[in-house]
Amino acid sequence: MKSKQLNEIISRENIDDIFKVISTNEIGVESTFDDIKGSEYFALLKYLIRNGFIDETYADYMTYFYETSLSRVDKTFLRSITDRRAKEYTFKLDNPSRIIDRLRLVDFAQEEILNFDLFQHLLKSNNISNSLQIFLNHLKNTKDFKFVGQFFDTKREVSNFVKYLNTEWPEMLSNAIKESNLTDKQIRLYSIYTFYYSDENNIRIIDEEKALSDYISKCADYLDIESPDIQKLIHGLRLLKISFVRIDNAKLELLEAVYSNCLYEINFDNLKLMLKKFYPVNEDEEIHHKNYTLVLSQPDSHLANYVNGNIDKYVDVILSNSNGKINDEESVALRILNNETIKLDQKESYLKLLQTSITSIVDVGDKDLWILLLKNNLVKYTEENIIEYFGYRESLDDNLISLINKDMSKLDFRRIKNNYDEEKVEKFFNASLVSNELFNYKYREILTTLDYKLNNLNIVGIPEEKLCILIQEDILEMHVENLLFLRKHYPNQVLDFIEKNLKEYVNLIAYDDFKIDELLEVLSWNVEDNIKLRLLEFTSDSISIVEKGYSTQVIKYILSNNFDSNDYYYLFSTYEEWDDEIKQLIEELAVKLEELSVAIADTKNVSKKLLEKLITSKELEDNIKIDIFISSFPNLDKETCKGYLDLLGFKKFIKLFEERSRPQFEKNEVNSKLLDAFKQRNWISDYQDNINKAGYYKVIRKT
Repeated sequence: MKSKQLNEIISRENIDDIFKVISTNEIGVESTFDDIKGSEYFALLKYLIRNGFIDETYADYMTYFYETSLSRVDKTFLRSITDRRAKEYTFKLDNPSRIIDRLRLVDFAQEEILNFDLFQHLLKSNNISNSLQIFLNHLKNTKDFKFVGQFFDTKREVSNFVKYLNTEWPEMLSNAIKESNLTDKQIRLYSIYTFYYSDENNIRIIDEEKALSDYISKCADYLDIESPDIQKLIHGLRLLKISFVRIDNAKLELLEAVYSNCLYEINFDNLKLMLKKFYPVNEDEEIHHKNYTLVLSQPDSHLANYVNGNIDKYVDVILSNSNGKINDEESVALRILNNETIKLDQKESYLKLLQTSITSIVDVGDKDLWILLLKNNLVKYTEENIIEYFGYRESLDDNLISLINKDMSKLDFRRIKNNYDEEKVEKFFNASLVSNELFNYKYREILTTLDYKLNNLNIVGIPEEKLCILIQEDILEMHVENLLFLRKHYPNQVLDFIEKNLKEYVNLIAYDDFKIDELLEVLSWNVEDNIKLRLLEFTSDSISIVEKGYSTQVIKYILSNNFDSNDYYYLFSTYEEWDDEIKQLIEELAVKLEELSVAIADTKNVSKKLLEKLITSKELEDNIKIDIFISSFPNLDKETCKGYLDLLGFKKFIKLFEERSRPQFEKNEVNSKLLDAFKQRNWISDYQDNINKAGYYKVIRKT
């Protein structure tokens, strides 16, 4: 019905009812319009209305004929202000300018003044009029976000609306953000227009509580703006020091401006975005594990400069997003480790994740990091790194030992030894010398290639296998002090030490330092006889030659100077095995033996030739020869016995072996001994005094 003209509503059927209308005012007084109905022109009026010649706008139409007249609509709006009965904001005004002229300034502070047409007209001025100022302050004082939001959506006079409202009510946007008095869309667009139309000072005032900058920084799609005024936006963003936490759906040209002005927070999402948009990077794996390497691949880029200017924060980001490992290039890793801005605990965390080896430990300026470098196996296996780390720690700590032991590569310090202070190298040698934890083959490599000698050993507790290395590699020099120290603390290694340094040992040994047991060991070695003979000169103690395998020269010396009387039995039985010189010595020793006959009696298998030599010896008295002969009886056969009897001049006794012979023997001590020997040998039964011939023995043969 509201969309139809009045004449379209009237019909033959309802015309009478329509013109019988009754109106009731606010106090209940009814008006039947009888004065009009009673007019002689009422019928004409009905005709004009029914045929559309006049309608409800008739009063407005009449105002065209009077310059200062208000339309009915405008009068209605003015009446609503005076009656304090507000119209809707969208109430259409015909001539806002004339309405304003009829309003008092005080009227602009009333809520009924709120009208879009009127407000739009006020905003068209190039500056803030008193009326507009009061209007805006009314919005501010009443916090009328409803009117602000709805008018903003009409997009009328946007530039002045934003500029003037921000001037008079700078807190509006911050309050709207904090209390959600406007929609997200309105807030976002209004903030953009604020950058477009408000001056720097006003923008700063608006963001005094940082609500706007915080909102923008957290708004991920803020940069998704159609046809943005990039220059004004970036100027405003820089003014508020905006740092976007996350960026989604940004227009590329605006993103480029944000990137070049570093208006984003350094976090992993933003780093990933910038690397993918402005670097040729597509692999997420590399972004996680080689982030700083990628950033520095364009060292003069905005990203590289931004990161380097905020390196401590950046390091925290990559540490948290490396997925357990970092594969930065060595030069890049060194930039992290040598950056004084980065805190020590950050560097330590970085090293725990780093997989890249450092070629030279001295390239890491902060020596406090060296320990962690070694602990995490991040140092290349080189002699230089070992020496440098040792110089820093002045000890072979667990980390350095682990580094040395971990690699099969052969160490050779000769190449670099002269590059370092001799005192440092010598300290390293001494520390290595007493390190029980070093693998033996590494122990050998270090000490041999450092090429130092140990001339005064005074260290207790070196494992025997390591001491063997010192001896084998000629590191431990042969000195009396070292020898005495080994005897006391490392007795099991003394002989190895002597054998390795035998000539030196022989040259330095003195009577006070001589030990017989060392001599006995040397005698068993396959070394030159003159060495053995020189050592033999230090002692007159008896030395056995039994089953020793000594050379003839050594045996001759021993038999001549160190004869062991217990060796008689061995010599008597092996006489025929020796050369003539030794035989001669054996004979001489036998001749000198006081109890020679006893020794022969106690010796099994006495050499027959030796007996023959002794029996015929001019050095022995006859009685001794007889005793020797008798002592050998248990081991003699008849033929041998005959031979010895012949040599001794007892040919008569040979007849005892002849069955038909009846020899008689003069009674004396010698014959008595011989007959006793024959009897014990069971070659005769007995002997007795011969009753037929006084002074003789009679032999009783075996039956």
